[in-house]
Amino acid sequence: MASLAWGVKASFVGYVRAVGGSVVADEGAYEDGEAFVFPAALAAPAALSTVTAADLEWRFSGRLTFRAHHGLLDVRIGDPWVRLLDARLELTVTDERGARVTVATGRGDDPLRTAFPVDLAPGAEHLFASTYPAGTPLAPLVLSPPARPPTRPPARPPA
Repeated sequence: MASLAWGVKASFVGYVRAVGGSVVADEGAYEDGEAFVFPAALAAPAALSTVTAADLEWRFSGRLTFRAHHGLLDVRIGDPWVRLLDARLELTVTDERGARVTVATGRGDDPLRTAFPVDLAPGAEHLFASTYPAGTPLAPLVLSPPARPPTRPPARPPA
């Protein structure tokens, strides 16, 4: 199954843990080393009319919750979607209100690539309590393709 691995931002994750906060991956997401893994969404909503043949979009499921300081820091990142638009890559997530927000952008000039460096998108600073300005490098996005489908045995001739 296809998946997205993303470490978010190492210093942010480290800070939350260092102050005694919690980092929780659930709803299908899980932690694997220094990254969080989101599986491909099993049932994608109806096709988006804005996606053209030149665009590519991958939808993933799962949620991360970062909490610290008795709830004063409460960051939720859910159901990431990765979209290649022309030569630009966008990562959108659902926030604590359930709104879809563009959290990161990067270069998407090579759709055959599997790892994409990304930066915090303008307008997404609030997701990290305005600690990081737009343009701050985040952990790269790593897309894992699905396993190859099984090959079918050759058809048997009729007896």
